[in-house]
Amino acid sequence: MNYVLDANSLIAYFDGEEGGIFISDLLVTPRASISMHVVNSCEVYYHFERKNGESLANQVLADILSYGIEIVEEADPIIWKVAAHLKANYKRLSLADAFGVAYAKKIHGIFVASDNRELKPLERDRVCNFLFFR
Repeated sequence: MNYVLDANSLIAYFDGEEGGIFISDLLVTPRASISMHVVNSCEVYYHFERKNGESLANQVLADILSYGIEIVEEADPIIWKVAAHLKANYKRLSLADAFGVAYAKKIHGIFVASDNRELKPLERDRVCNFLFFR
């Protein structure tokens, strides 16, 4: 199974927020392929640097990589045009999540997120598969 994480999933995990245990369980799921788009990774890094400084942000990044989460830097026209299209048509959608959803759509993966209000319209329209952890 291919899972694509949004930024909030790892923020919840590292900050011990609601849903963090669900993400912890997902990280040890056998045969699960877990990745996230670089724009979502940037959002995680930004959160921890702003909150706790660059040193902790770098440690969180090292932990993400040590868990085997692949940070996908792919931003070819197939990805960024779909992301732009999604952002244009779903006004509440963040640009970072637009990239994550576009990548999940491309690989036929499941986008793991907490933003029900923002993403439910995309789920309703069957843009890709979603797994909401809160």
